[in-house]
Amino acid sequence: IADYGFIETMRMDLLDGRSFDPQFDDLSAIIVNEEMVRVMGVDDPLGRTVYLSGNPATIVGVVRDFDMNSLYAPIEPVYMDLNTAYASQLFVRAHPGQRAEAIASLQAVSAAYNPGYPFRYEFLDDDYAERYADETRLSSLASVFAFIAILVSCLGLLGLIAYTVAQRTKEVGVRKVLGASVPQLVLLLTKEVTMLVGAGVLLALPLAYYGVQTWVADFQHHADIGIGLFFGAGLLALAVAWLTVSYQSIKAAMADPVECLRYE
Repeated sequence: IADYGFIETMRMDLLDGRSFDPQFDDLSAIIVNEEMVRVMGVDDPLGRTVYLSGNPATIVGVVRDFDMNSLYAPIEPVYMDLNTAYASQLFVRAHPGQRAEAIASLQAVSAAYNPGYPFRYEFLDDDYAERYADETRLSSLASVFAFIAILVSCLGLLGLIAYTVAQRTKEVGVRKVLGASVPQLVLLLTKEVTMLVGAGVLLALPLAYYGVQTWVADFQHHADIGIGLFFGAGLLALAVAWLTVSYQSIKAAMADPVECLRYE
């Protein structure tokens, strides 16, 4: 059940037709969503007459599908029926930063026209935040553990490259004397790290893809997550690994070969 201005207040996308308008005799008019049109199986629903509890109603508009229930539930066919004589809830869109003023104004109106009932209100964004608090916590925990995993991995890479440089100091010196360039020496020192990180990425990609696809499958409608996103994450992991070991590698490659070859 809706009233004039409901479509505009809720900022629904009107795909076809019009909203409820006091200039028309809309007491027998309804507005439907896309799912309702699909259930009806018609190509042009505007102007069609349907019967609601035996009473005829004419479709005057079609809005884009929206969620009335949980995001885990499929979108259901919905129709909005204009009824100015029945009101159990009032939907108000307040300007940003003017919540307090809006509540005070509504309290005054409620006290004037509905003094026998308590004034109760809630915010839609707060309701959604509470409804999906578990998803928000899961996202936060995933971000924290991902940061810790990256930090520990980078520390391990630092230790690995430091050990590699220490073990191959004289080799680096000999290669530099024989004409090896700095990029060639850096590639030599980081080759092992690159292979290890690359192997880890190849092992993690299918597991990550399967895990994410399994999680989003619980939602009836969700964004498509392509495999390209995971390859991008793998390349990012390689870039982070290279940045982590680049300083030690470049420092060793640019060192004076005399110092590298000096015996104790």
